[in-house]
Amino acid sequence: MRLALLFILVPSIASADTPLEKVDTLKSPLKLSAPAGWSVHINPPRHPDLSTIASISPACAGGPDISVMIQLDQKMTKPAQVLADQYKGKKSTKAHGFDCIVDEPHTEVMCAGTVKGVKGVVTAYFATVGTAPFKRFGDPLELTSQVAASLAWSGKLADLAEWQRPATEAAAAACK
Repeated sequence: MRLALLFILVPSIASADTPLEKVDTLKSPLKLSAPAGWSVHINPPRHPDLSTIASISPACAGGPDISVMIQLDQKMTKPAQVLADQYKGKKSTKAHGFDCIVDEPHTEVMCAGTVKGVKGVVTAYFATVGTAPFKRFGDPLELTSQVAASLAWSGKLADLAEWQRPATEAAAAACK
């Protein structure tokens, strides 16, 4: 019953471990979902190669450092290209429509795919500084691929401007 209640309260993509909520990014062409209360920072790409265009984090004061970066590579056209460039020789798996690689020894996950309306390959990259924070939200692949699957685009890349929402009290539980 508790899980059913979560889905009623949080109608966007959700998992039993870490439900996601749609983030109101106002006029930004980038739309995404994040765990409740996490900070969101959106910015234009700094270069056409793999460039961070957004990040989400519980913003834990004093650590641990937990974040998911949304990156755009405007030069590559296939998700496999980006993953091969970042993780030479590693085999990817499909999750929520994205090609993903889990690098557990380095506590990171990258999911790559295309998002209608934006040219290039978009990635969601989840990284932490240790094993405990890496598993804190359940399956790291599930969290990363759900964030990736939540991405939507409406507008021009030139309209992507600096915007941020600070973390709220709802994110505090992620920091314990």
